[in-house]
Order: sequence, then C-alpha cells, then structure tokens
Amino acid sequence: MKSQITVVLVSLVSLWAAPNLQAQHGFPAGQYAYPPAAGGYPTAPAYQTGPTGQHPGYAMPVQHAAPMPPAYTAQMPMQQVPTQTVMQPTVMQPTVMQPTVAPAPVAPAPVASGPVGSGCDASCNGCDSCASSWCGACGQQGCYGSCGGFFGSLRHRFHASCNDLFNGCALLKHSVIYNDHRAPRPSWTWVDAEALYWWSKDRALPPLVTTSAPGTAIDEAGVLGLSDTQVLYGDTEVDDEPEWGGRINFGIWLDSHQTVGIGGRGFFLGPEETSFVANSNGNVILARPFFDEDLGIQDSLIIAFPGTASGTIDARTSNLLQGYELYLRKMLYTGYGNRVDFIGGFQGTRIDDSVRVSHVIVSEPPDGQVPIGTSITTNDIFRARSEFYGGEIGLMAQGCDGRLTWNLMSKVAFGNTRETVTIRGDTVVSVPGAGFSTNDFGLLALPSNIGVYEGDEFTIVPELAVNVSYSVKSWLQLSIGYSVIYWTNAVMAGDAIDLSINPTQIGGPLVGTVAPTYSLADQSFWAQGLTVGVNGRF
Repeated sequence: MKSQITVVLVSLVSLWAAPNLQAQHGFPAGQYAYPPAAGGYPTAPAYQTGPTGQHPGYAMPVQHAAPMPPAYTAQMPMQQVPTQTVMQPTVMQPTVMQPTVAPAPVAPAPVASGPVGSGCDASCNGCDSCASSWCGACGQQGCYGSCGGFFGSLRHRFHASCNDLFNGCALLKHSVIYNDHRAPRPSWTWVDAEALYWWSKDRALPPLVTTSAPGTAIDEAGVLGLSDTQVLYGDTEVDDEPEWGGRINFGIWLDSHQTVGIGGRGFFLGPEETSFVANSNGNVILARPFFDEDLGIQDSLIIAFPGTASGTIDARTSNLLQGYELYLRKMLYTGYGNRVDFIGGFQGTRIDDSVRVSHVIVSEPPDGQVPIGTSITTNDIFRARSEFYGGEIGLMAQGCDGRLTWNLMSKVAFGNTRETVTIRGDTVVSVPGAGFSTNDFGLLALPSNIGVYEGDEFTIVPELAVNVSYSVKSWLQLSIGYSVIYWTNAVMAGDAIDLSINPTQIGGPLVGTVAPTYSLADQSFWAQGLTVGVNGRF
C-alpha cells in the first residue's frame, strides 16, 4: 500500500513540474504551453490508462511525453521508491521516470528588427546599405529606416520595398535601383538641378527724370518741389518683380553606407533689370533734376523743351546675384526614415548692382548761340559690387514618407565682404561741321565724386532651404520648395547717387562747396522665393 501511494505522489509531482521545466530548458513553445494560444487547445495526445480508481488526469502519455531533464531527475528521491514496486510493468513502465540526457534547447526563431508587417528585409538582402555592426536591423539607413516616416503605416498596402533615393526610401517595387544581380544597391552620387523664381530686396533710387505741365517757364521746368513738376522715373524702389535663376547641387559619397560625402553648390539670380526711356521733340518737357550747391536752390537740366531742344533720356538698373560653395557632409543621426547630417565648408557669393542714366540733347535755340543740331551725349554710371568669402556650418535633414522625401537645410556663413563702388561719367559734345569733344564727367558723376571706393566688412550670411520631393523612379525625383538667403552687409549703386552738385566744376575748376560726394555706405540684402527641381541619384 505504501509503494502505491508513493507512486501516485511521484506521478503528481512530475506532472506539476513538467510545464515549468519546459520553459526553463528551452523546450519548443506550443507542445505543452498553458494556457493555450489563440485558436483553442491542441489535440490531446494518446494516454495510457492508469490503475483502477486513479484520477484520469493522472494518466501518463505514451508517445508524446518529453524526456525528463537530468536536473529534474537528480532532484527526485529515487531511493525511497521500493525496487520491486518501481519495476512493476503496469505502473513503473512509463519512460518519464527514466533519467535521460535532455536534448539541446531549441533556439527561438529570429525576429525581424523592423516593424511587423512593414515589408522590410530583416536580413538586409533587400536593402541598399547595411551597417556592418548590425545587419539584422538593415543598418540605420536601410529598410528599417526607409520604411519609417509619417505615412509608414500605409506601406504594406502598397507592397512596400526599401531602397535608396535621397539617402532614404521608396514605396513601390518598380522604383528599386537594381544592380547586375537584380539586387538593390546604394547610390554614390547626387545631382539636383533647380529653377529659381525669386524676389530680392528692393533698391531705392532718387528722382532721376522729371517733367512739367505745358506752358511751364523754362527756369521752372522739371524743378523738384514745384506743383507742376512730376517725377517720371526714380523717387521710389525698383526691381520689385520676381526674377528667374538657377541652382545646382552635386556631390559624391565616400563610403557605401553614405555616412560621409563631399559636394558643391552653385546658383545665380538675374540679371534683374529695369529701364525707362523717354523721347521728346520738344512738345513734352523732359528734365533731369538736381540741387545747385553753388546757388543753394533746386534746379534742373533741360533735355527737351518747346522751341529750345529735343532729346532722349534712358535710365537703367541691373542686379545680378551669384554664388558657389564647397562642403563636407557627415551623418549625425539616421533611423525610422529620418536622417540628419552636419555640413561645413567654404562659401563665396557676389552681388553686382548698377545704375546708368544717359541723355542726348539736340539743340534748337532760336537765338543762334549754339549751332542748331549740336548734340550733347552724357552718361552717369554707378556700379556697386559686394564679394563675400567665408566659412559655413549647418545641418541637412531628410524625412522619408514613402514616395515623398522632406528636405531641410539650415546653415550660416561667416566671413569678409569686399565692397567696391565705382562712379564715372562722360560727356561727348558734337558740333555740326566742327567735330566733337569728350569730357570725363557727366551731370551727377563729376570730378568731386568720380572714382573707386573700396572697403571690407565682416558679414554673416544665413540661409534656409526646404522642399518636398516626389519619387518618379528610384533614381529620379521632382521637387518644389522655398529658399531664403540674407546678407548683413552689401553696397547698392543707388546709394552712391548724390543729387547735390556744384556745377562750377563742369568744364572748369571747382569753386565753393564740394559736391557731389560719396563715402562707402552699406545695407542688408536678401533674396527669397520658390524652387522647382529635378533630382537624380546614381
């Protein structure tokens, strides 16, 4: 009786300990796991009936019982079981009581590191680039990152596959970049070509061309401050319309993981030009206003006046912006479809601004003091150039959402601006039958201010560019965005024009007040607008 009770107790202990031992010794999940997984209990194995009166739950399995681990059998008090009872064929025959060597634990199936159902290749066989230290995650710039982004939850709907576009991703399989073995490959170069539709800061001009109502006396015609005088050109800001330009960005990666690269950018805007042309046979009054420092009054030079002269005035402005840079980019962070790079390098930009005012006067004096047909051609030319050279630092960031890639660049450059302003003029007088003479001065460009003015200024040039690109192919994208550049120091040609003159130096030595004059004066400048581009990855 004691031996039968002992056998029953041993059987109870073994059945209670079996599930725990399975978890401890790495038995394959699902064979004896309780509670069962979703879907119900597994089909019960065949059991051998125990002794009469024994509870059915204590029956021992015949074929499906797992061997007992040594650690378990070592803990069992086998010596307390009588030998004759243990060897009985009807009770002690089950193999669960035989000490055997436990099989090696079964390793669990590998689990993909990417999001479940993302379509990412956890072994990196389908990714562009994998970090050698952790290929199971497809690197931090392969599938695991490329299938992220705001719209990453939709990737499974479109059968997402991962490949490199803008260091990032694609959504559909047809846009994968394949090599000779039909496997995705990383890109090594990037080329972005953009059209610019930008506005630049308006530039102020003083009043340069005036007119007066018919019947105005000749000594009052075109004089500023009088009620009959009207400004035809100037006394406002010019170049307020957008202008087209272009920009190119190119570079090459120095490693297949796309962690370090070198690149260059170049751009131009303009030239942005305005012009004003007026012709008169004398019926319409045309004049060029100025302030006479010698007399201390407002005055004007008559270009066309009834019965006195006919003439033409041509005023033009131009502004051209261009620049280039060389930079190194180094990856700082990547993951979940996002990437951040540090950029540093050298930048050079140049702003060319100019104003030119020309007039031609053909005399028709009734008194005969000047031969009829005598022409006077005068040019006043003002040019300003700002050349910036300096170092730059900043960040570039990309975020991938399927076929869309969001790009942001923010950087700032520090350096020196070489400012140069040139003022010159000329006048050609041609007398019928008597030849012509040339003089190195105009009306507003006179000996007192003609020359070249130069200076240096420390300048800061911040820049911001943001765009979104759409992947037509894995190697081809279309983009649209916005950019802005700002210069803290730049010289403009309009600031060099001084309407105050001392006419005594026209054709003779200066007597009295020195005028016009100029000294370097700069201001801030900016350009901003829309960008539309085509991006290639090769």
